[in-house]
Amino acid sequence: MVICSCNVLTEKQIAAVVAAGADRLRDVYLACGCKAECGCCAATILGMVRSGAQAPAR
Repeated sequence: MVICSCNVLTEKQIAAVVAAGADRLRDVYLACGCKAECGCCAATILGMVRSGAQAPAR
């Protein structure tokens, strides 16, 4: 599932960088080679970081 539409970041990509040690929102974007654009995905990504890369239930 795509979590970040602006950068086309998927749940799997984000989970992988969190599992590799990204523990801040900024680190997730950096590891994915992009930066926050509109910010709509920030809360979801931050939730994944805080829960250890498990996507929040929708």
